[in-house]
Order: sequence, then C-alpha cells, then structure tokens
Amino acid sequence: PLVVRVCGVVPALPRAGGLPASGAAHGGSWGFARVLRLEQPARRILSLDVSAASDTRHAARALLAESVLSRPCEDEVAWVRRVRLGARLRRESARPAKRSKVAGAWLI
Repeated sequence: PLVVRVCGVVPALPRAGGLPASGAAHGGSWGFARVLRLEQPARRILSLDVSAASDTRHAARALLAESVLSRPCEDEVAWVRRVRLGARLRRESARPAKRSKVAGAWLI
C-alpha cells in the first residue's frame, strides 16, 4: 500500500478556543490521495494524518497492519496523541426552523 502522511489536515480534536487545527499546506496531498483512490481502486492508498505530538512510525505501522489484516479498512485515519481516530457519521434529529422577521423579496 501507499501511505500518504500529512500533519494537521483533519480537524480531529478542537484546540483551546474552539478552533480546529488546520494544515492547509498539506490539504493538497490529502485530496490527491482521495483522487488516487477513486481513479485506481485496485491500489491500496491510505491517508494518515499525524499530529506533531504523535509518534509517526507507530501510527504508520499500525495503519499498515490494519490494512493487511482487515479488508476493507479505513482509508483515512488521524492519529492524535497515540489515539486512532476515524470519521463517523451520526444521526441528528431535525430542529424546527426559526421564523425570520425579515419581510420583502430577496434575489440570490
């Protein structure tokens, strides 16, 4: 497998102050790996986002072991403080919309 390693692209954990970490300079590599996965489905392309505080070698070895042992495994993983994180969707209930007090016509 090909492992694309970046730092700080995925806002895995919020920082103090509520703003997530963002490594915009590495975002192109993350997107390139996504395109490779779509255009070359027979190849194993893995994306690994490692925070500066994490051990890169440990994270890469764990991700490679997971890709060999379990198929399919997650293609995009973030490691923060030696903890593996993956994106998850969760169901939310719809909230009623607030009524706007603005009158008139709007063209967008």
